[in-house]
Amino acid sequence: IIVNGYLALLKSDSVKKTRFENDQAKALELFGNKKEIEDFSNIKEISNLIDSLGEDVSNEIAISNTYKFIKSLGIILSQILREKKNFDSFIKEANKLTEKYLDDVDKVISKYESEIILNLDVNINSMRVELKKAISRGIDNGDSEGTIKSKLENIKEEQSKNLNKGIKNLLSSMKEEIEGKTREFRDRMSLQMQFLNLKGD
Repeated sequence: IIVNGYLALLKSDSVKKTRFENDQAKALELFGNKKEIEDFSNIKEISNLIDSLGEDVSNEIAISNTYKFIKSLGIILSQILREKKNFDSFIKEANKLTEKYLDDVDKVISKYESEIILNLDVNINSMRVELKKAISRGIDNGDSEGTIKSKLENIKEEQSKNLNKGIKNLLSSMKEEIEGKTREFRDRMSLQMQFLNLKGD
C-alpha cells in the first residue's frame, strides 16, 4: 500500500499553529476539503488493514496460547512420569530393604531360640543330676523323707532361679539385637528417602 504520510498529517486538526500550517492551507486549496486529502493520502487503507487484522488477533492469540499450554502440559507430564519412576524405584528399594531386615530379625530370633532351648536342656540335666545326688546323699545319711523333700525343693528353687535368669539374659540380648537392626533399618530408610527428592505435590 502506497501511503502519502505527509498529506495524511496535513489533513489533521493538530497542525494548526505549527510550521505545517501554510502547507495545510495549500493542500486544502488544491483538494478542496480534508476528506479529499485523506482519500488521496491512502491512510484509510492502512487503517482498514489494521482493523481487518484485529479480527484475526483473538484467534491467533488462542492458537498461540494453546500451543504454549500443550508445551507446558508436556513438560509437566514429563516431570510427573520422571518422579513416578523415581518413586517406583524407591518403593522397590524399600521393599528389598524391608525384606532384608525382616530376614535378619528372623535369623536373630532363630539364633536365640536355639540358645534358649540349649540353655533349658543344660539346666534341666543339671537339675536332674543335682536332684539324684541329693536323694542319694539323703539315703546314705539316713535323712527323713521330709528332709530329703525339703532339700529337693531348695535345689529345684535354686535351679529355677538360674534357669529364669539365663533365659531373661538371652531374651534381653535378643531384644537389644533386634532394636539395633530396627534402628539400622530406620536410618537406611531415612537415607533412601533423602535421595528420593520428590518435587511439588
